This record gives sequence, C-alpha cells and structure tokens, in this order.
Amino acid sequence: MRGGKDKGYIEVVNVIFQNENGKILISRNKDSEFWSLPGGKKDPDDKDYREALIREVTEEFQNLEFTIVGRFNGEYFGITPNSRRFLIARVFIGRIIGGSVIPDPEMEVAETRWIRIQSGKSNLKIIRCVQVILNDFFRNSKEG
Repeated sequence: MRGGKDKGYIEVVNVIFQNENGKILISRNKDSEFWSLPGGKKDPDDKDYREALIREVTEEFQNLEFTIVGRFNGEYFGITPNSRRFLIARVFIGRIIGGSVIPDPEMEVAETRWIRIQSGKSNLKIIRCVQVILNDFFRNSKEG
C-alpha cells in the first residue's frame, strides 16, 4: 500500500460497462482464476473514488475511451479471494466511447470477456462480491 496506514480493509472501485447487446465486461488478472469487473484498489494518492476508477481502468486498458455516467447503488462488502482481506467496493456505471477492451500486456489483466447476464449467474469463477453486484444490476435492469 502506497503511503498511509493500513486500514485493515481494501477499498476498491469497479465499473459496469454494458454493450449494445446487453453484455457486461468482466476481466481476470494474471495472478487469479477469478473474474471481476474492471477496476482496482484505491490508492491513498487518489483524490476520490472517481479518480481512482479512471486511473485503474486507464492502466488496464490504455486504448479505451470511456466516460463515467454515475454511481451504482451504495457500497458492497466482501473478501478478496486471494489475500482473504475484507474489501469495500464502490461501483460506477460507465460507457465506452471508443478504443479497445484488449488489456495492456504490461499490466495485470490477463483477459476480458463480454458476458450475458440472464439471471445473475455464470459458469465462470466470479468473485462473490461481484456476483452480488451483478445480481443487483440484473434485478435493477429488469425492474427499470
């Protein structure tokens, strides 16, 4: 952790990108078998959560043009699958304007996929906290 004291938990930011076919973008890091939404840890140097998200997504996908539309729900809580640390996730809705979702090979993302969420379930190993986020997103999109 850069600067500051260890809080005992990890603050993460994630973004939901949905394409014109209703599919959601997920990614898997090189050091994990679990899939997640694009994003990552908030650094102490980040001014706010939006800045942290823009930094993380820009690092992961250097050729991606996107905008942040707004926040999705409140905070989500979970446990990181690899380090087993408590996490607090803040989730945003994003819109891809152009570019590519092919990950930068120099960074930690190994691969990406667009998945269709029909019931909030998937055959992929998705981080539990992200499954809850996707379930909420699916439920909200059916209601709205």
